[in-house]
Amino acid sequence: MNQVVLTTNSPGELHSWVRGTVKELKRQRPDLRVVVALVPCPYASGAEARVAAGIPGVDQVLRPMQTVRLALGIPDRASRLEGRGVVVFMGGEPWHALLLARALRWPAVAYAVRAGRLARRFARVGALDPGIEQALRRQGVTRVRTVGNLVLDGVEVPPDLHPVAHRPALGLFPGSRGLHLRAALAVFLRAAELVRQQVPDLQCLLAVSPFVRREDVIRALERPLRLGLPTARGRLEGDRLWTEGGLEVEVLWGKPYEVMARMDVALTIPGTNTGEMACVGRPMVVGLSASAPIPRGGLGGVLDMLPILPLLKRFLRRKTYRRLVFVAQPNRLAGRALVPEVVVQRDLDVLVRPLVELLEDPEGRRRLGMELQGVMGGGRGASERMAELILEVAPS
Repeated sequence: MNQVVLTTNSPGELHSWVRGTVKELKRQRPDLRVVVALVPCPYASGAEARVAAGIPGVDQVLRPMQTVRLALGIPDRASRLEGRGVVVFMGGEPWHALLLARALRWPAVAYAVRAGRLARRFARVGALDPGIEQALRRQGVTRVRTVGNLVLDGVEVPPDLHPVAHRPALGLFPGSRGLHLRAALAVFLRAAELVRQQVPDLQCLLAVSPFVRREDVIRALERPLRLGLPTARGRLEGDRLWTEGGLEVEVLWGKPYEVMARMDVALTIPGTNTGEMACVGRPMVVGLSASAPIPRGGLGGVLDMLPILPLLKRFLRRKTYRRLVFVAQPNRLAGRALVPEVVVQRDLDVLVRPLVELLEDPEGRRRLGMELQGVMGGGRGASERMAELILEVAPS
């Protein structure tokens, strides 16, 4: 049986890289058996297996410990990975894919968004852009070519939806993990209440990630993390949320691209969605707090998950922010602050001010939207090119 095993880790990669690549693999080779192999990762939401199983074209999902056992050469009958195939790195750590490929005695392919030393160990490498391809070639990687930005292909904005011209629309994106939802949602709702005081006809849309359940939203409303920031309390009824301040919010469950299509501006935490918004030309304000958990790996990521040592965690987060130049994907690609990245200390005015300025400046939003799309660049077709690269190595 000919198989493709895609190793991946967290919501961003699964939703924006894997989904489009699987679609193209099945289009080009309907006979392939496609397996998503999840790997251990502090970025994970816990819902990856459920979401991966719902991606059209995915035949099987391996949970993180199944992937680890297979990579260590421990037999796992439930995996059903007998026969021939190829392993593809699409998120997490490259060595997960390499260990799994070695254990299965299959070739390995990688999608590279940065240059890394392990790239030379892959049979083929698909690069995000020509700059990364050249950097890899300087490191001695010869079997590499540019495939483009997989995020572009992953964004599926409904064509018949547009921002409502007579009602400015603010999209709220508080994250795809329960911990970040509890940190951001109540703060974002309070910021939206303050924006509405200056933009009375504001329309507010809440994008609930496909990785988030209804009970997660209720918990975030009832038990937000204490960050020392102003918050808004609210109640959820069906697809509407009302805050005690009188703000009505339309809740869209698992439809982030519909929110992107309808909104004028977003208030968001860092993540893959900043790149997706840029792809469709939607401005955003990225909110950060030294008191909030940071999506990251290593010891810092482990400490963020523990309910201890708050002063130490705050100190480490501040050090992280000082090291980071930019956190939003379009800013990182541009090498400059195209969209505001705001570290909130105590006063939400630092969030509210740029949101109001953008909402009240349609021409400025249009120009910024075009610039954001230009930065993400390259056009669609990355998933098709990545699938072709994989199939060069996959058994026929």
